[in-house]
Amino acid sequence: MPLLGEFFRSLLLWLRGNEISDSGYNNRISADSALLERCRIQMRGNGNELIFLPGASVKDCLIEVLGDNHRLLIGENVVLTQS
Repeated sequence: MPLLGEFFRSLLLWLRGNEISDSGYNNRISADSALLERCRIQMRGNGNELIFLPGASVKDCLIEVLGDNHRLLIGENVVLTQS
């Protein structure tokens, strides 16, 4: 864990059927133009951020956020679908 417990993960590629998991505090998962399909995104702790930036596509994903004081940002033209 880097200084101050901050962790940053940027998703810039296509992920299918994978699990993305972080725990602790002040973590950030950022999907920038990512294509996420049938993934599991799990965040545990406090003060974490889940960011879907413009152009991201999230299809049939399970998103689980546990803890307090989280922040979820969904940018323009982000596609969230469930079939």
